[in-house]
Amino acid sequence: MTTIIMSIKGRHIRHMEEGRKPWELRKTKPGFRPPYRVLLCQVGTGGRIVAEFRCEACVNLSAWRDTDLAEIACVTPEEVAGYRGKGKQAVYGWKVECFRRADLGHVADWGAERPPQSWCYAHEAPEA
Repeated sequence: MTTIIMSIKGRHIRHMEEGRKPWELRKTKPGFRPPYRVLLCQVGTGGRIVAEFRCEACVNLSAWRDTDLAEIACVTPEEVAGYRGKGKQAVYGWKVECFRRADLGHVADWGAERPPQSWCYAHEAPEA
């Protein structure tokens, strides 16, 4: 299974944990078919991975209205519009399943030099 490191704000992690955020929106998607193991690096933690989820589907939601995207991603329509930009860039929905909080180390433990701007592939699993 492909492992991905994703940078994300704390409020989105809380919404996933509460079950209120079933989809994470991103402008890009992996070049491999799901499922993916997604490690969550919370912004402002110095590269700590604080949670993970399993992504079973990654779908193009570009044709959806901003209000509908906002509802499934637990954000405001204004945030979606700002995220898309003026050119109405592509938006992909990453399905959040099997969320769990866990201290999974630092991004460097997974082969990344620093937290990604959005997401990146993990290169190595830490040794037990």
